[in-house]
Amino acid sequence: MTPKFDKSKEIAVKLATKIQRYKGIKTMLDMKLEMDQVKVLGVELADILNDSIFVACQYGFPKQKGKVFAKVCIDLKGSINRTESEADLNKYVQYLLTQFGSLTKILGIR
Repeated sequence: MTPKFDKSKEIAVKLATKIQRYKGIKTMLDMKLEMDQVKVLGVELADILNDSIFVACQYGFPKQKGKVFAKVCIDLKGSINRTESEADLNKYVQYLLTQFGSLTKILGIR
């Protein structure tokens, strides 16, 4: 069961620009892009997720979970920058997209 956040509207306002950017990146990733372009977007996604988790923690998202998410984001940024495998890059980016979607769902943001 997904917990309901009482302040989901406030969080949505705080995260509005990040959510819009996430949607823009998601749309761009549907296009045919060079690997370097996907890397840049992947790193940006990791930053967006990390920043969004920081905001969510200010509104009651569990801080321990936030620390884990932050660590994963930092590690993924490094992995994205180092990888030469298109398959691995796609896995990393897809993971970030999924996690951001899950975070907004947990926070009650559509």
